[in-house]
Amino acid sequence: MYLHPRYYQKADRTPLSLSTSRHLTDCPAGFADYCKKALSGRADGSIGEVIYHAAMPDALKEALGKVYVEHEEGYAIRIDPQAVHLYATGERGLLYATVTLLQLQECGELVAGLLYDRPVCPVRGYRVFLPGRANIPTFYAMVDLLAYYKYNYIVLEIGGAMEYKRHPEINEAWLQFCHEVHSKHGRAIEIQQRTYPWAKNSIHCDNGDGGVLTQEECRNLRDYCVSRGLEVIPECPTMSHSDYICLAHRELAERQNDDYPDTYCPNHPDTYPLVFDLLEEVIEVFTPKHMHIGHDEMYSIGLCERCRDKDPVDLYVDDIKKTKAFLDERGIETWMWGEKLLDAVEENGCACGGAGWSRPMNGGICTVPALWPCRDKLPTGLHYMHWYWRFGNHHDKVYHDRGYHMVFGNFSALSINDWKMRIRWGAQGGFVSNWGSFHEEYMQRNLQYLNLVAAAYAFWCPDFTDKKPEKYHPLALRECNRLYRRNIKHPLTVVHATTGRMAYKTFYDGVFIEDEVYNIGRYELTYADGTIAYLPVRYGTNITCAQIDNPYASTAFREVSYTTMPERHGAQFYYACAYENPHPDKQISGFRYLPYAGKEDFPVLIQRVDFGTPGSSSVEADKTVIDAGEFTIE
Repeated sequence: MYLHPRYYQKADRTPLSLSTSRHLTDCPAGFADYCKKALSGRADGSIGEVIYHAAMPDALKEALGKVYVEHEEGYAIRIDPQAVHLYATGERGLLYATVTLLQLQECGELVAGLLYDRPVCPVRGYRVFLPGRANIPTFYAMVDLLAYYKYNYIVLEIGGAMEYKRHPEINEAWLQFCHEVHSKHGRAIEIQQRTYPWAKNSIHCDNGDGGVLTQEECRNLRDYCVSRGLEVIPECPTMSHSDYICLAHRELAERQNDDYPDTYCPNHPDTYPLVFDLLEEVIEVFTPKHMHIGHDEMYSIGLCERCRDKDPVDLYVDDIKKTKAFLDERGIETWMWGEKLLDAVEENGCACGGAGWSRPMNGGICTVPALWPCRDKLPTGLHYMHWYWRFGNHHDKVYHDRGYHMVFGNFSALSINDWKMRIRWGAQGGFVSNWGSFHEEYMQRNLQYLNLVAAAYAFWCPDFTDKKPEKYHPLALRECNRLYRRNIKHPLTVVHATTGRMAYKTFYDGVFIEDEVYNIGRYELTYADGTIAYLPVRYGTNITCAQIDNPYASTAFREVSYTTMPERHGAQFYYACAYENPHPDKQISGFRYLPYAGKEDFPVLIQRVDFGTPGSSSVEADKTVIDAGEFTIE
């Protein structure tokens, strides 16, 4: 099992399974729907009852010995041939016990015995946009995935993608803006990076898929997340990333000469009445305990006639204090991005984060003031998402030395250094971040599945260390591929690669996966009765380059990690891709690769094919380059 428990004393080695007629006794009402769906049984299963206990009996603690530590999310499982007992002091612990029972059964490791586990860190989160209306079912599937890997927080960026009943002009401007940036591939990048002589915020046009959800739909999303053990933190970007506000109220923009303003003026008399009214609507919908106010990528500050004689640090701090005070009055704790507290430098030597800098930009000179002195002026009680963890461990101390709450943002367990030490220093956990779509292909190619799976291991398994990539990277890759193959009922597996190479890119901020770029060919299947079917060969989705020098650091290698499993053959890598056989009841009589015109630089190498159908066996290709080649099926 991927997320192995801290303790599993097995009394027997005989595999067990739940019965189809299994009964759940005293299942927590809040999670009952999920638990009933998750714990499916088998006709020959012997376990007829799953019993939930909202306590950890003393006898159980004694049996566990020193391994037991009181923890609100910890749990124990006692497995007998006819019944399973789940124990926890909190409802989330019972949910995680249920998930563990499911995983044990899936992996064939459900045997009689006693099991105990608890998380490594208290905060295990995912930061995402709202889904578009058509993708709400996809969003729900993603939330189920978070429950499966025992996450407990989700940050939902709201912005202009939720209906504002008191301010419909916000949604109208948001829809118009998203329509423009979605009308042309790369338009958002053009606006942000290639037009103006000043730094601009990234454009979150993927929020709501460029649309607007009703308040009732947002409540339903909240309720579904809560039913899967997730605390929902709505993110309402304020000051910076406030394009959804400024596009509808251009009079509030800090830069009046910006056609697409993204930062409001904190000294305009109409700013806070509007901002706080928008926050109030979000609070009415989500009833949160915590709220995220953004404040990252703060570039345009202290520029307008109301602000230019003010200290930019004070402008930044005062905005945070006012917003925090508003939330404090409502009993809501404030979260924000934390890079502006850091006097940081990128690997190339360029100043970043809260450091000041001045450099040429689109025919002009862009100057951004230093904001890092804010770290000694901000109020206590804020929660910071630290996404500059890549630039050195010493930045963690900025938060810890001041007693600030800190979690890692944009977290990647496969990229962080010194995870164990930094948790000991005081980091509370991390949030994997998704800045794009929930569509399966986008999730894969933006490394979401891999990052979620790898982070779950770091969050739950104390043996995880970034010092052994040769152990933990393959573990994450195998689990990620298992996750994909769970949905393949009749696999037809092609182990292939290409000698061509495309540069890796992320697909968000108006950058889309283009069929004409990534479709390099297709496999033609011929069946004995004359039926023909085609399987896509798509660079970055189910095939990539055979020559990978450092697989543990290669984004190209990670990009195909969900739909494929890498295999090393000599000096090259091949990728085992499981397709769904369109006609599993028919015998395959022919198989060949057909490249698309213009893709001659991407010849396909096939190592072997496993057809998995009656009368058809694996065919070895002996690493032959197939341009329009064909296998003869014996």
